[in-house]
Amino acid sequence: MQFLIPPGVLLHLQVFNTDDLFLNMPTPEQIIQWSPNDRYYIKEYYTVGWTAPDIDLTSTGVLGDQSFVKFAQPVWNVHFPPRALLRLTHEAMRSSIHVHEYDHLGFGGRTRDPLQQEQVKIVWYSRKDTEKRHVVGEKQIIQELKNTFGQYSVEVFAGGISFDVQQNMKVFGSADVVVGPHGAGLANLLMCKKDTSLVLLPTCDAVGCPSSSDSYFGYLAAALDFGIVGVKKGPTASFFGNYTLGKGEVGVEQVDAVVDAVEEVLVKRGLWGGVGSKKKEL
Repeated sequence: MQFLIPPGVLLHLQVFNTDDLFLNMPTPEQIIQWSPNDRYYIKEYYTVGWTAPDIDLTSTGVLGDQSFVKFAQPVWNVHFPPRALLRLTHEAMRSSIHVHEYDHLGFGGRTRDPLQQEQVKIVWYSRKDTEKRHVVGEKQIIQELKNTFGQYSVEVFAGGISFDVQQNMKVFGSADVVVGPHGAGLANLLMCKKDTSLVLLPTCDAVGCPSSSDSYFGYLAAALDFGIVGVKKGPTASFFGNYTLGKGEVGVEQVDAVVDAVEEVLVKRGLWGGVGSKKKEL
């Protein structure tokens, strides 16, 4: 079997040490270097985990726990738009044994006791180690998230200027919800489960709030079929500024807006509160 893989995915994976991370990658002799200017003649073509766009399906099935789509056309014009490239990258990231291990563990890969195991897993994306778009007063939000959903349900990810692949996998690979400001660390959504939700603090520009720049991670979340919610009454920032919680009642309302947005997506997915939910309030 040979694998036709877009070069963007291969280039992305060169960042990692595949031996250390146990990435299930094809061997070099199995990889065909895909190019948009080349034409390939394919007898049978399989995709796994996602569906190629604008093509009538020949057949579908499941092999083990992996769903697939089979195409059987003598000549098939291969075209991968950016959305499909993101999905392929996501599948490559999720194929890592590390990420799959963290689906069922606590944050950081730590084993939890039975009571902790049933709690939701919320990642607060902190940019406290950066100059721009960090949340001044974020401790109030973090504490209220813990008060509402449990002390062991919230993990703070402060990775604005650091890059630790294994640690990022440990945190994002087990998240039910990622919440925080706009920033490059949200690229770690590529390590999240398929049903992860994103709660985003918006940035503002001359046109309005959210700004056009918020489409960056909005598109990423949409391409991976993640739920995305903007915090309408929470703290806001310009693209080059910081989020600052207000004083008194204003600050309380902003914190509540963030917590309410997280609760909204968890309830909608049946992970929190409500009759028949998978996880109940403590």
